[in-house]
Amino acid sequence: MKSSIKYISFALLLLALASSCKRDELPKGEKLCFAPSVVPETKGFLEASGLDVVGTRVKVYDYLSDFEGTIVSGGTQTDILPGQTVKYIDDVVTYDGGTFWPYVGGNEYRWTKSGTHSFFGWLDFDKACGASGTSTSGFFGFDPAFDESTRILTTPTYTFQALESVPQYDFVFAKQVIKRDAASGDYSYIALQCKHLFTAISLTFENKSTSSNIEITGLSTLYEGTDLFLHKGWATIDFSSDSENITPEYHLETDASKPFFSASKMAGKIVAPDEKYDVFSGAKMSGTGAGVYYMTWPLTALQAAPQDIIGQDIFGDPIYDPRNAVLELKFRVNGGAEESARVSFPFREWKAGTRVHLNIEFTDKSIQIVSETIPWDYNEHEMSFNSESITTPGDGKLKVNYPTPEGKIVHLTTENPVAQCELSISSLKGATLVIKKIGAYPAYFDIVPSEITITGGRLIFEVRPSALDTGGEERTIQLSFTVVLPNDREIEGDAELIDKDRNYIFSRR
Repeated sequence: MKSSIKYISFALLLLALASSCKRDELPKGEKLCFAPSVVPETKGFLEASGLDVVGTRVKVYDYLSDFEGTIVSGGTQTDILPGQTVKYIDDVVTYDGGTFWPYVGGNEYRWTKSGTHSFFGWLDFDKACGASGTSTSGFFGFDPAFDESTRILTTPTYTFQALESVPQYDFVFAKQVIKRDAASGDYSYIALQCKHLFTAISLTFENKSTSSNIEITGLSTLYEGTDLFLHKGWATIDFSSDSENITPEYHLETDASKPFFSASKMAGKIVAPDEKYDVFSGAKMSGTGAGVYYMTWPLTALQAAPQDIIGQDIFGDPIYDPRNAVLELKFRVNGGAEESARVSFPFREWKAGTRVHLNIEFTDKSIQIVSETIPWDYNEHEMSFNSESITTPGDGKLKVNYPTPEGKIVHLTTENPVAQCELSISSLKGATLVIKKIGAYPAYFDIVPSEITITGGRLIFEVRPSALDTGGEERTIQLSFTVVLPNDREIEGDAELIDKDRNYIFSRR
């Protein structure tokens, strides 16, 4: 599946080398320097323009290995021993509107004729963020820590709040370490591709009942005093690898004293049928837009919507820990007594470098959350939320063809190990249907295929037991559906594709 993460390309123009060692010297005037971004529409700040804004700065590193001799780095002469790796560049470049991004202070760095150069870096100051720009140290409170021996970058701990007034800054870092063998004489441009550390979230509330006015008296993710939303944390980024895709390691927790989903501006709002509000700002919306976006830490699907099973009911259906239903709505219908409803967040990954829109839909005293993942450069004016939807013609919802179904439970046995499933989607031709396994035991089942191109008709896939031995214990899962459009938008499809009265459970021993 095509990644929805948008990359940033800086260009390094490698023009020359110089060294105090005569055998390794190039003509004066040829030097290494930055050139403007080659993807100007990509940005570090959520709502900003591209990186080519005068005053934007990027921290640049270059580590030199497999070189023997003397180099001059930033005016300092260094002798390098055989097998030694040294830091050649540790500096900041800034965009000044010219052809190149010059180094701060006028430092110059030149190529060596031998050795391997390893380039990486991160956004140090985003001039487009806020009225006067925002630095990484200003956003976090102090600079990230970089260990020069391990080449591991550690961000400061940060707690996101949707109602905070600080700039919505995103930390942008190198997607990969770019290596260049100097002996090859290739001194052309180097594209230092970068990507985002954070994601962005918006939350809206829509009254989809036909005749009821809803007065909201409370909306939160608190359960018995505990905020279950992970919005406090820090990350480590390892630049020592040769990997083509550097993946940060996130260390996340909750901060109950500063809940992210503070919905205080919705308290007392009376929402009429078909009306929609932005939860964080409390503003009534016109049309079907996605509301105001706020930065936060990305989450895995399990972090966004825990799936802890604590038992089974009398029908054999799994009983989920009530803490899974992390969003609680308190309300009055047409001025009546206060009632409440709880719901889990959709089982969807909140990917770094994307926007996630969650729409709380109220119908018949119950709520559900519809999720949509939107690429970073998404243009809301051309395609607003819900402008494209999943359409299931007739009885197109999920069906399971199996010899001995027992209500909603499909028991996979040695005699009948495969359950054929089918559904129909008449819209969104050319998009991809992605089928996921949810529950406590996804490794014990296989879905074949797990991704299907939508052609406008019937779609068929199979659920099979995996090769793992259950040890005689019953293992169960359910299915969840996402549609990925060609422009990388992701639409949650459970509400349209799964019948409320027949959300199948697949079981095996």
